[in-house]
Amino acid sequence: MRLLSDSIGRKAIVAVTGLFMVLFVVVHLLGNSTIFAGPDGINAYAEKLHGLGLSCGRSGSSWGRCSSST
Repeated sequence: MRLLSDSIGRKAIVAVTGLFMVLFVVVHLLGNSTIFAGPDGINAYAEKLHGLGLSCGRSGSSWGRCSSST
């Protein structure tokens, strides 16, 4: 693959993955800042995340493989 062998291609990959990392951090910063809204705010955020259906483990058990249902 020429994308991985060219310096421009490698720089493009670094730029795209860096952008994903920055977006990931910003989204988590915004989500975690709901703690300043009080218990209702953080609980609403937790319910929204739970409603997405993405889970890596179940409460009361050790971390298992990720699945879309608990």
